[in-house]
Amino acid sequence: MLDRLSLGALDIPLTALIVLLMVATALDLQARRVPNALVGAGLMGTIIVFPLLQLMPVVQAIAGGLLGLLLFLPFYAMGWMGAGDVKLVALVGTVLGPNALIQSTAYIFIAGGIVTVITLFARRDRPATLDIPYAVAISLGVLSYLLIHRL
Repeated sequence: MLDRLSLGALDIPLTALIVLLMVATALDLQARRVPNALVGAGLMGTIIVFPLLQLMPVVQAIAGGLLGLLLFLPFYAMGWMGAGDVKLVALVGTVLGPNALIQSTAYIFIAGGIVTVITLFARRDRPATLDIPYAVAISLGVLSYLLIHRL
């Protein structure tokens, strides 16, 4: 039990990721966008911190980021999510790595379905425009994955 409470080197990027996801969620709920500066700061932090703490090879982090882009770019192309959301998933992939990103994607999709249904019910008077704050789903999915598999 004490092992779970001790601070390890991996806790730094995971804590930073959680904070960044919460900020992205708040901004997406408020302005319906995830700023490039927020995602860029997270990516730069990952590229700097991971080699310093020897947490994950940079190649693996980059592979996770590219996989995030490849998995979610089709949803942007279909107009189902914004570019900021796709970049946010790429950041998640950079921090978690490709294997954990694949696992957390299932949680993101489940959370996305729940957020979509809630949004549909909340906006039934304006069904012509359905603007889903997908950073909420990304955050809920990643946090669910971390709580179940990592923490």
